[in-house]
Amino acid sequence: MTGKSDRTLLEHLGFELAGEWILQEGQPKIRYLSSRLRASQKVLYAFVSDNEVLYLGKTVNRLDLRLNGYVHPGPKQKTNQRVHALLKETLPKKPVHILALPGEGKIEYRGVPVNLAAGLEDELIARINPPWNLQGT
Repeated sequence: MTGKSDRTLLEHLGFELAGEWILQEGQPKIRYLSSRLRASQKVLYAFVSDNEVLYLGKTVNRLDLRLNGYVHPGPKQKTNQRVHALLKETLPKKPVHILALPGEGKIEYRGVPVNLAAGLEDELIARINPPWNLQGT
């Protein structure tokens, strides 16, 4: 995949467009484009703008429940607060799309179920180095 954009790499792996971030009354909100992806569990997701992967994350819960944490971050949710602020800063300048790779299908290693999202997250963060991901902190 040398020479390809980060978004192209994700699409090659099976990521699909799930939605986009919008500003509504100055706050980040989500416009979902896929109800199937919105309700998917065990998802690896990415926030992408201008073909650049800004952030990669995973959830074992439904995608919409996890992303809602960035819309309404709790007082002790430092990552959610930080990403919320970055979305507020970025959205007036450029769009941010949400790509998702649902963990559908059964993958096993020697009879043990494997979470595809969890298995790919670390490697993709190391390879892409998204600016909104903080490694080692």
